[in-house]
Amino acid sequence: MDIIISQRLKELRAEKGSTQEELAGFLSVSIQAVSKWERNESLPDITLLPRIAAYYNVTVDDLLGVDSQRKEEEISKIWNEVQKLRYQGKNEEQIQLLREKIKEYPNSAFLLMTLAYSLFCYYFQSGIDLSKEDFRKYAEETVELCKRAIKYNKGEDVGIDNGCRQLLVYNYANLDRYDEAMKIAESMPDICSCSNLLRPRAMKDMEEIIKQRQANILTFIDLLDNQMWYMDSREDYSVNQKLKLKQMMERVMLEVLGENPCFYNERLFFIKIGITWEFIKLKRYDEALDALEKAFEYAVSFEERADKGKYSVFWLDKVVDNRDGISKQSEDTLYDNMLKQMTNMVSHDSYYETNERFKAVREKTVEKLEQLKAEK
Repeated sequence: MDIIISQRLKELRAEKGSTQEELAGFLSVSIQAVSKWERNESLPDITLLPRIAAYYNVTVDDLLGVDSQRKEEEISKIWNEVQKLRYQGKNEEQIQLLREKIKEYPNSAFLLMTLAYSLFCYYFQSGIDLSKEDFRKYAEETVELCKRAIKYNKGEDVGIDNGCRQLLVYNYANLDRYDEAMKIAESMPDICSCSNLLRPRAMKDMEEIIKQRQANILTFIDLLDNQMWYMDSREDYSVNQKLKLKQMMERVMLEVLGENPCFYNERLFFIKIGITWEFIKLKRYDEALDALEKAFEYAVSFEERADKGKYSVFWLDKVVDNRDGISKQSEDTLYDNMLKQMTNMVSHDSYYETNERFKAVREKTVEKLEQLKAEK
């Protein structure tokens, strides 16, 4: 308990911005006494605890670390609720929950970072349409949340600091504050120095080393997929170039992930839908329909995949696809997305409205969606 008191005294004084001399004067004790408390060389008299708590405007329980333990337990419960909502694709609900809980725990670096991440994923990565005003509003809110999280984290959790810095880079760029984004980006370790790559070098157990290196393979697939979509958004790439870019990504994924891509069937679905659209723009109708049919297969493989699925290639044999542990950006299934894409295809080119292959894919998609809803 004495270790907790010494830590809390230093934390509370830093938060208040006061000096040891000021606390000593308030309590009518020597500066040396306060210094010893904070160095854990002695303890304040029990009769002083209420006055110390009053000085810092906290409870005695908080001063003793009891409230801190309760806070950690409550935040853990909040995190579990947030995860459940993420797995269900209920983004607005999780954001509302986090906003409410941050009112109770305004200094929780973890909750502040979690809300910042949720805002970024929902408003900037899920494809939701935003007005210029809302785009700027949510980017600015994310920036402020990250700043607060870093402030209250005080360097204690490297993951929180680095996660917030990553979000700051993205959102400073969204706000055209490129100098600030670059300053943070250049302060971060390069990819060869990241913990993912260094961790297996620090391990002894061969089983754990293999697991980490296999997890790194999937991380690089994620990075490659991310970079591909950023490159695809460039306006100076031609339709043919964007088509080749997506085809390259599909080939790489299938080569690395093998015959059973598990979770990555979702990524392959969106890549194939993108390929479909490039063929549509080029009026290569048969190839567009080929791609659409393959996108449907990826959708089925993703939605019907077993929990705890295994990859078929030996270089990923230690990785388990935890179906229930995947966050969703939307409550929609891939079948819902498929039907929306097909509606847009008909609006774009009436050729597809009467095409038999197109109608067959749509009928199968509707059937799969109805089966999925019935199972729920």
